[in-house]
Amino acid sequence: MVNLEVVTQHAEDAAFLWFSRDRAVRAPHYRLKDLARLDERVEANVDGLRVAKETGWKLAAEATKQEAPGELFAAGALAFESRNQERIDSVITLATKAPSLSRAVVSALGWISFDDAKPALDALLDSPGPESRRIAIAGYAVHRKNPPVEKLAEEVSDANPSLQARACKAAAELGRVDLAYSVVRAIHSRDDVVRFYSAFAAPDWACVIAT
Repeated sequence: MVNLEVVTQHAEDAAFLWFSRDRAVRAPHYRLKDLARLDERVEANVDGLRVAKETGWKLAAEATKQEAPGELFAAGALAFESRNQERIDSVITLATKAPSLSRAVVSALGWISFDDAKPALDALLDSPGPESRRIAIAGYAVHRKNPPVEKLAEEVSDANPSLQARACKAAAELGRVDLAYSVVRAIHSRDDVVRFYSAFAAPDWACVIAT
């Protein structure tokens, strides 16, 4: 038996609280204990949706029609944990529409355990779409796990600026000094964001060589 009113509230609160958290992590006046408290509240509501099983998913999926980040985060967490490809595809399709939605899906991948996230991450890495691969690289980086060596090396030199920039950033986050020469070549990119993350990721000695 499921209390529909309670589960509906969980869906609304999970979305709202995640949105609040997303703003809080970039605000200077929040302390770690404040963020931890927000995390607990987000998780409590996501867990309420998990417990409701099919009803929880239906309500979370229905809410994504608003195409808002918080709602997509809640649906994403449930979809990736379920390993249901139809659910995952619906979330990824929405995520590719706007950077704010993509950010929410990356957050959902980071929210769940790496074991639950990895099947989706690996599938996204093999996707022909650069935005799907960018989400995968970001998801690995959020968990501080290395994607397959050849995959990150490919994306660091990809022709898509958004994907290339995220791959360079991931190289820095994961300490991938083995990719220094590939990363530093992007310093000469025409894209400002790519150049920034190339410089961010490249060791000092590599920057000297590049210049």
